[in-house]
Amino acid sequence: ATLFFQPARRRLERFADRVVFGPRLSGYELISQLGMRLQSTVAPEDVAGSVAATIQAGLGASWVRVMLDRPERMPIASAGTDPGYGVAELSAPLVHGDRIVGVIECGPKTEGRYNSADQELLNTLGRQAALAIRNSQLGAELSQSVDELAASRARLVQAEELERRRLERDLHDGVQQELVGVLARLGLARNQLRRDRALAEATLREAQIDAQRALESLQELARGIHPAILTDRGLVEAVEERATRMPIPVEVHANGLGGGARFPLEMEGAAYFFVSEGLANIVKYASATRAFVRFHTEPGRLVVEVQDDGRGFDPAMVKKSGLRGLEDRISALGGRVEVVSRPGQGTELRAVLPMSEAVNV
Repeated sequence: ATLFFQPARRRLERFADRVVFGPRLSGYELISQLGMRLQSTVAPEDVAGSVAATIQAGLGASWVRVMLDRPERMPIASAGTDPGYGVAELSAPLVHGDRIVGVIECGPKTEGRYNSADQELLNTLGRQAALAIRNSQLGAELSQSVDELAASRARLVQAEELERRRLERDLHDGVQQELVGVLARLGLARNQLRRDRALAEATLREAQIDAQRALESLQELARGIHPAILTDRGLVEAVEERATRMPIPVEVHANGLGGGARFPLEMEGAAYFFVSEGLANIVKYASATRAFVRFHTEPGRLVVEVQDDGRGFDPAMVKKSGLRGLEDRISALGGRVEVVSRPGQGTELRAVLPMSEAVNV
C-alpha cells in the first residue's frame, strides 16, 4: 500500500504547487520575467525583493535570501520562509564588473534536489540581478547627492544672507558710530575755534585719534571679508600672518610651497577661511596648547590640514553642524572635508581641493 500511495502523494503535491504557484518556468522564461520585473522597480531593496521572489518561484526553493556588501555583508531581501541564517544549499555571487557586491542564497528545494542546471541558471540570474541592483544603487546615490547638493546650496545662500546682516550690524554698531563721534568732535572743534584756539587744537587731536581707530576697525572688518594680504601675497603668507594673531602658537608648514605660490582665487579664499575657522574652533573648544597648519600638493589636488594637540572627541558621537559651513564652502569647489579625532589625542581637519590650474610660484 505504501508503494502505491507515495507516488500518488507526490503527484498530488506537484498538482497543488501548480495550482498555487502556477506552472514552473523554464530558464529562459525565468530570465525574461526577472528582466520585466526589474524594469518596474527603482530602490535597491525593491530590486532585491523582485530578484528573491522570482528565483524562489522559478527554482522551487523553500526560501531565497539576497545579501549585499554595505560594506559588511547583510541581508536586504528574502522570499519564502527564511529561517534567518539557515544554511544555503545553492548560492551564486552577485558580480558587477570584477567585484563581488553580494550573494544570492537558496534554501532547500521544495521538491527534489538542485542540479547543475539550477546552479548555472542561478549564476545567470545573479549576473543580471547584480547589474540591476548596482544601477539602482547608483540611482539612489545620485538622488541623495542631488538632495545634499540642493541642501548645501540653500545653506550657502542662508550663510551669505547672515553674513550680510552681520556686516551691516558691524558697520552700524562699530565703524559708523566711531565716524559719528569723529564728526561730533570736528563740530565741537569748529565752535571752539572762536573762543579758545588751544582747546580746539586739543579736540582736533582727539578727533584724529578717533578717526585712526575707525580706520583700524574698518581694516579689521575688511580683513574678515577678504584679507588684502591674501589677494596681494597668496595663501601661504596670508595663513602665516593669521597665525601670528592667534593666542596659541601655530606652526605653518608649506612643504615646498613657496611664499609666492598662487592658486585660483576661489581656491585660495576657500582654503584660507577653512584654516581661519579651523583655528577659531581650536581656540573655542579644543583646550589646545599649540596648533599646526600644513599645505601640500598631490596630483590634481591641494591638501590643507589643521591639527591641534587638544582634548579631541569622538566624531561618531558629536553632531558636525559646526563643521557644516566649512564642508559647504569646500564642497562648492568639488572638494571634501575629513575629520580625524579621538578623545585625548587632538583633532585634525583635512580639506582636499581639486586643482584645475597649475600652481604659479
